[in-house]
Amino acid sequence: MDRFRVGLMSCVLALACAGTASAQSEGQMYARGLFGVTFGTSSSDVVLAGTYGVAVTSTLDVFGEIGWMGNVLDSDTGDLFDVLEDTLERQFNVDIDASLKARSFYGIGGVRFNPDLQTRIKPFAEGGIGFARTKLNVDIEVAGIDLSDEFEAEFDTDESSTDFLLMLGGGVNIPINTSFSVDAGYRFNRIFSDPGLNVSQVYGAAKFAF
Repeated sequence: MDRFRVGLMSCVLALACAGTASAQSEGQMYARGLFGVTFGTSSSDVVLAGTYGVAVTSTLDVFGEIGWMGNVLDSDTGDLFDVLEDTLERQFNVDIDASLKARSFYGIGGVRFNPDLQTRIKPFAEGGIGFARTKLNVDIEVAGIDLSDEFEAEFDTDESSTDFLLMLGGGVNIPINTSFSVDAGYRFNRIFSDPGLNVSQVYGAAKFAF
């Protein structure tokens, strides 16, 4: 029993020390690699991003981020495209395999609030503004023949648009040691295109402090 108590106390102390050691200091810089998925769009897709940040205070960071979202197309447009595909298949009695996505490259500048809590798992809130450069991507095969290029030329889908982007989110940070931790979070993105696009994300990230 004594051995059990000693082991339990050791684990508690280790967790407490890990939480205390992970507290950031003013001027500390970090890099973060992010991987996630979009949802609330016509279909889920990958999100990839890289972040560079610096601690302004022990609880507030400023950061810059560039990333790529595999699909930000709204569900209504995606559903309409699927209906059109089914209608053409029935009307012309031909197999059509088509997909429509809106891929977006983005850049944001933001702030991140990290409450100074003496806990192992640390919550955070974040927000940012920037731009999203979005382009439609059409893949279409009719009776086994790839007509994607012809479709893009006919309907002028090769153009891209650059619009204002607003991001709000939050999550938790789990320190592994004094220089490495992992994030798990959620983000809501609003792309102010015409029409506007709402994109949700869930993600995980590896964060390296230096």
